[in-house]
Amino acid sequence: MVRILCGFTIWLISSILIPAATAQTKDSQPNDLALKVSQLERKIADQEERIGQLEKAIKAMQENGARAGNIADAILKVEAALRDLKTIPAPGPIPPLTPPWHSASNWNLLTQGMSRAQVVEILGTPTRETSVMDTQTLYYGDSVGAKLTGSVTLEGDRLTKMVPPAF
Repeated sequence: MVRILCGFTIWLISSILIPAATAQTKDSQPNDLALKVSQLERKIADQEERIGQLEKAIKAMQENGARAGNIADAILKVEAALRDLKTIPAPGPIPPLTPPWHSASNWNLLTQGMSRAQVVEILGTPTRETSVMDTQTLYYGDSVGAKLTGSVTLEGDRLTKMVPPAF
């Protein structure tokens, strides 16, 4: 009976453990490879489609090459014209028709103590000047003996006296 019990135990162990120990695990590698192959095939198909689109675009550009050449020539001509325009000097300010000292409102802007530079900025360059020691007189007039004349007297570069023209 011990023999039968031992035999039964061996049979039970061998029927349960040995197949479990020798059973192979299912390999997932073929499935992974199949997935990768399908992904690569999809990428190749996408790239072939893009290449086809690019080839169509190049062909269309080659057919329109004559028009593009004309456009490029026009652009070059415009750029050359712009370069020529840049070499033309810009016009200067238009001189006033009458000198600034001809305006009574400019004479009204003068005040005692102004500097020579301020006076010249308002009335313009004098037609004649005289200097005696530290006193300068700036004369404004159309010509010698003209009816419309005025003068400004400066002492130490400061306005001390003015005689506006009789407007």
